[in-house]
Amino acid sequence: MGRLIFSVIVSILILTSFCLARTWNVPSSECPTIQAGIDSASVGDTVLVAAGTYTGEGNKNLDFGGTDLVLLSAAGPDLTIIDCEESGRGFFLIRGETGAAVVEGFTVTNGYVLGGWTESCGGGMFCYDSSPTVRRCIFSSNSTTEDGGGMYCFSASPNVSSCTFSGNSASIGGGGMSCFESSFPTVSNCTFSQNSSTAGWGGGMLCWMSSSPTVSNCTFLANSAYGGSGVYCYDSAYPLIENTIIAFSPAGEAIRCESGAVATLNCCDVYGNAGGDWVDCIADQLGINGNISGDPLFCDSTGDGCYLECSSPCAPAQQPGCGLIGAWPVDCGASRTESTTWGSIKSVYR
Repeated sequence: MGRLIFSVIVSILILTSFCLARTWNVPSSECPTIQAGIDSASVGDTVLVAAGTYTGEGNKNLDFGGTDLVLLSAAGPDLTIIDCEESGRGFFLIRGETGAAVVEGFTVTNGYVLGGWTESCGGGMFCYDSSPTVRRCIFSSNSTTEDGGGMYCFSASPNVSSCTFSGNSASIGGGGMSCFESSFPTVSNCTFSQNSSTAGWGGGMLCWMSSSPTVSNCTFLANSAYGGSGVYCYDSAYPLIENTIIAFSPAGEAIRCESGAVATLNCCDVYGNAGGDWVDCIADQLGINGNISGDPLFCDSTGDGCYLECSSPCAPAQQPGCGLIGAWPVDCGASRTESTTWGSIKSVYR
């Protein structure tokens, strides 16, 4: 009887906690800024942000304070923009947030950080000992004087899905994303396009010091770096990359590994990268485990994504053993008879 009563009490407490979860609307009289909404929220609450462009203090350098809450845009990333105005970053998550802490549906743009370690990494988002869930976000035109133009992870394992990293830059490494010191993020259905590492490594992604992300169904397009235009791996980093396209980088080989790092690719298309495709540490992986080298045949009539022609070697119909390769599905018919060039791809993003 005692155990039964205890179980009933626990169930009531759990149900009560769900019932008490609250939605905080931004902007409102209670929450004039996004940070005010976050500061008002408790574990399990939702901070719902209306469409608009958010600037100034209280709308950047957003800190969850260790609270596992849901920060959600009402209208999606195209209409809900955090503009850092070249001073500060979008998010600063350093207090042990778990996967129950969610950021969904925002564009973070014009972030710029410089100075010491925490001040100079992660132009769009900085994660330290924190593993949030990041969904349907766009990180664009953010920059840093060190690592992680779009996002920086240190001893962190965020779950990043359906996000776009575009036009971000890092002076040292990881134009799109940097993973440091035993970080194990899961990155799926994401697009990395035209990110750059201006002085170093990993135009799209940098994996450093035992950091081993799992990357699946992503598209790396036209990223650039001196070493590893798509992905650079160093010092016992072991990324697993599956069903992913790495293509048309104007500088640097697709993937480079140094100091004991190893990259494992399955069902990937690596093609048209200026510094080489299946070279360096992935030279022996072409033709096995579903790996190919062929023009992805992007639908260059659209400028809002990397959709595939129906005859693309990355389309599920051509890859029965792998399914879709890349982040974007088939969305146009076979209309071209010649291979894609870097010039034609670049014109799409002007």
